[in-house]
Amino acid sequence: STVRPDGISASPAVGADGTVYAGCYDGKLYALSPVNGSVRWEYDAGSFIVSSPAVGADGTLYFGTGDGRLHAVDARGARRWTFQTGDWVESSPAVGADGTVYFGSRDKSFYAVASDGREKWRFTVSGRLTSSPALASDGTIYFGGADQRLYALHPDGRKRWDHFTNGEIQASPVLGADGAVYFAALDASFYALEPETGDLRWRVPLGTNSVSSAAVRADGAIILGADDGFIRALNP
Repeated sequence: STVRPDGISASPAVGADGTVYAGCYDGKLYALSPVNGSVRWEYDAGSFIVSSPAVGADGTLYFGTGDGRLHAVDARGARRWTFQTGDWVESSPAVGADGTVYFGSRDKSFYAVASDGREKWRFTVSGRLTSSPALASDGTIYFGGADQRLYALHPDGRKRWDHFTNGEIQASPVLGADGAVYFAALDASFYALEPETGDLRWRVPLGTNSVSSAAVRADGAIILGADDGFIRALNP
């Protein structure tokens, strides 16, 4: 095991060679050996890290920090660029097939940034964005916000639809094999939406809140954690 000087709340990412990348509240991103956990390198981001890193096709790591920046760091731990937003970047980025990096900020904007650090577009909503996006095979981008809405955007940043719930959405959406959009909201409910229209397919009252991002099993079962200490499996 490797002990760091501060807490780690962001999920780690694993590179193609097995290297484990973990961000820490001490403001550093650590690259760890998968064999024994030894530190291969560390990158000083200058502010606390609560965003999980995404690994691009070329090994570039993308993650956000508490000073409102998105960082791009190469596989050797050298900074490529940073992109400034107006507030914390808690949202963990997603990388599109063309290398575009998608993420939300607490400044109430959702960003698309090219792989060279240039802003392509931004989409502004009425609440902070901490949910990480999900990308569909057709390029549609799904994310939730504190304004209680789940959004679907076209790849060029135009809104496709939004769906209003009765609670803030902190959990990241996940997509089923048929494209169904699954997510929990802080109205103690779990939702399934139609990908084309955003219409409600079904809603399950949980009786407790969840900020857990669900996982979809090979047989379609949807697995999620919740604040009452139970893990649930839902039929699709």
